[in-house]
Amino acid sequence: MDLTSQLIGQSPRMAALREQLQALLLRERDLRRLPPVLITGETGTGKGLVASILHRNSSRSKAEFVEVNGAAIPEHLLESELFGYERGAFTDAKHSKPGLLQVAHHGTLFLDEVGLLPLALQAKLLKVLDDMSVRRLGATRSEAIDICIVTATNEDLGAAVRNRRFREDLYHRLTVVALTLPPLRERGDDILLLAEAALARSCAKYSGPAKELSSEALAALRAYRWPGNIRELNSVIERAVLLCPTSVIPVASLGLGAAPEILVNVPYGTADVDIDEFQRRRLSDALGRTGWNISRTAVMLGVARNTVRARIARYGLRSADEAEHPAAIRADARSSDGEQAQAGAEPVGTEVTSTSATGASRERPSIAVVPFRVEGDGETKSYFGEGIVEDIVGALASIRELLVISRSSTLRYGGPTVDVRAVGRELSVSYALSGSVRRSGSRMRVSVELAETASGTVLWASHFDGASDDPFALQDDIATRVVGTLAPQVREAELRRALRKRPDSLEAYDCALRGLAQIYRLNRDDFGAARTWLEKAMALDPGYAMPYALLAIWHTIRSGQGWSKNPAMDQAEVLRFATAAIVRDGFDAMALALCGHAKSILRYEFEEAMLLFDRATEASPSSAIAWTRSSPTYSYIGDPKEAIRRVEQALRLSPFDPHIFLPHTGLTLAHYVAGEYDESARWGRIAREENAQYTANLRLLAASLAAAGHEDEAREVGHALVAAAPTFQVGRFVDAYAIRDPERRDRLAQHLRLAGLPG
Repeated sequence: MDLTSQLIGQSPRMAALREQLQALLLRERDLRRLPPVLITGETGTGKGLVASILHRNSSRSKAEFVEVNGAAIPEHLLESELFGYERGAFTDAKHSKPGLLQVAHHGTLFLDEVGLLPLALQAKLLKVLDDMSVRRLGATRSEAIDICIVTATNEDLGAAVRNRRFREDLYHRLTVVALTLPPLRERGDDILLLAEAALARSCAKYSGPAKELSSEALAALRAYRWPGNIRELNSVIERAVLLCPTSVIPVASLGLGAAPEILVNVPYGTADVDIDEFQRRRLSDALGRTGWNISRTAVMLGVARNTVRARIARYGLRSADEAEHPAAIRADARSSDGEQAQAGAEPVGTEVTSTSATGASRERPSIAVVPFRVEGDGETKSYFGEGIVEDIVGALASIRELLVISRSSTLRYGGPTVDVRAVGRELSVSYALSGSVRRSGSRMRVSVELAETASGTVLWASHFDGASDDPFALQDDIATRVVGTLAPQVREAELRRALRKRPDSLEAYDCALRGLAQIYRLNRDDFGAARTWLEKAMALDPGYAMPYALLAIWHTIRSGQGWSKNPAMDQAEVLRFATAAIVRDGFDAMALALCGHAKSILRYEFEEAMLLFDRATEASPSSAIAWTRSSPTYSYIGDPKEAIRRVEQALRLSPFDPHIFLPHTGLTLAHYVAGEYDESARWGRIAREENAQYTANLRLLAASLAAAGHEDEAREVGHALVAAAPTFQVGRFVDAYAIRDPERRDRLAQHLRLAGLPG
């Protein structure tokens, strides 16, 4: 039996479901009977289809498949419909009628929305299942029946049992086998397979010509949240087939509008925060950082200057000078660009974080956490030490008083011995944390050393013992000791906030660590396996943020490495998974930054993006990803100085990043926007050496070379770009590019055409 053609989908959860169905049907061949099956899942996920597949592939396929919807039949008629009645059983019962239980004799009864059955009817149904007989209303004897029963519900029957809305004995009787259908939004590329199948059906249904979905439409389908699941998808496709006159269906014909995702515009995912108050604080902070420079504040927020002025008036904000001298109002001329130096921007590489009341600056300690050795375990467990380091780095990076080097730049120091002096020299850090992990049975020991890199002196060394099924307590202890030694002034409340959110399932954590270990190996086999592990982690613990955030970075890497067949779709996936991670953990800096970047380049929602970047760097000041991903948005809105500052901070935090071509491309973009074309070309050449297939850099390099007058080299880069992206067209690219200023877009198009690019 080919269940793949009957139950479309290649995602891990659908593959597991097919395996369950296959085993169930193979068993049924011997027993000639299916056990009671309960199918759960959201409305529209295809529960009725699964019930039908079970029937069609069973030994009862030649008998009736009877479907009853507990929500569709009025309660006072439901009993007579199920059980039937004799003549005269009630008013208008002029002749006998068999019930649906009898109609399904030798076949299958599918009882949908079983959770809505009234309690009195639940008791009678339980007796039918126990006795395999049914008594019609008004009858004096029961009649034997031979049925298989499949039920379905979109509600939590376990909760209904606890609330006494559903009989516990019937619940156990119906759930001999339980199958769960995932919502469409969690099925990844299955959405596209289902859309193509729906498209073929709809074209055949209306006898029309074959149609296809545009790449933008496919990306929109992937990004949409699908509250109505497969049923909604089928309706969207059918409507598009009917209303779209062209053979290629554009995204506008889908009628999806903006995907109804959760807009993450409140701090740390707190639902009850006053948005107006938060926006007021953000404007006030921006004004403080720019010294109340209206133009720079407008650029920082990505809005017009008049909007800034209107919001100042709306929120009743006043500068320090105005508060002290209410009559003195700043002239608008003082707000012109270039009059004041931008406030708040540190020189690159500085570790000065605050100034005391006496005016003395305070340097923050810098630290690198190198991969922990794994002892007493096989090679297959080596990822566990790297995973523990990832969580410790995540906690330390959230502490404002510490400067923490990214884990991706410390992977090179994994090995049996660590030269902390070399770590200090190469990463320019004052301290290094190294250690080992030993797992034995149900116990685990983590040994750590904190050393000064200048002298190699060990400040403290200790070991932490705990249960191997709870590594998080050990990680928290280690992070707390490091912070207590290097930054004793950190408040306990801030430290508690910094400690990572724990998953409910240790197996999910294990799968996430496996995925994390394979993402950065940058070969296609390991990279593909990483996605499998992360999707498995999501299936094991849907509430765990880490695998969602890592899947967002997975799609980012696939696009950046030139492995994506549809970069727009991968960018939409970045937004989808990053949003899902933020919903689960509002402190996840990587997810916040990736979500902001996707909103910027896909939707041009610059103010929303910068809000997310602010939250990312607030949650984790040492997150290299947050600084890297936030940089391009400032170039898009015309603030290249801030864009450069952010990239340089990222390079300070992760100087040996395996994807260092990304921050270098950020510098290419920023210098191009600043009109510094030779400097832009210099960084573009460097990024090209690091990743010759990264088309985002090739575009900018070609434009900057052409603008700088190096037309021969620009044309060579243009040829390489067309080889990597054969369908590239200047006009189409520039129209969709995130730089929204018309003059800058026109200038970019002119430079790209000078490089010999088509369109």
